[in-house]
Amino acid sequence: MELFHMVDVIPLLGLPTPPAGKNSFNIPCPCCDDKPKGRHLNINLQKNVFRCPRCGFSGGVLDLYAFYAKIPREKVLEELLDRKGKIFRPQQARLPAVEENPLTGVEERHATYTALLQSLTLASDHRENLLSRGLSPEEIHRLGYKTTPV
Repeated sequence: MELFHMVDVIPLLGLPTPPAGKNSFNIPCPCCDDKPKGRHLNINLQKNVFRCPRCGFSGGVLDLYAFYAKIPREKVLEELLDRKGKIFRPQQARLPAVEENPLTGVEERHATYTALLQSLTLASDHRENLLSRGLSPEEIHRLGYKTTPV
């Protein structure tokens, strides 16, 4: 069992608090977000990890604390243990694990995806692009190329 969780250290670091009921949320990345509205650093409360997809800054609870407190990672645990009485734990600190729905059978998934693909068409500019890459109209039809809405 982990001694400290993200919800323990976030208030100590002065970081934005997570929205109620959320398992993860984004805040500005201290390494790469130079604009005030940038929010690339994802903090996952359920897994107790953080990661920025933009610059790759990532780690766990102790890494986050070490970075913001500007102390070596080796000293983080000692400092947090000294501060243990001052750690604020919000009411909704431990979020229950979300139970996933069971996977639907292969036949039903196949029928669903087939129906979806049959409802789509191939845009003329996409057809021209495929033709310019050397595909024949027969290959385009046989391989089932479609344009998906954005």
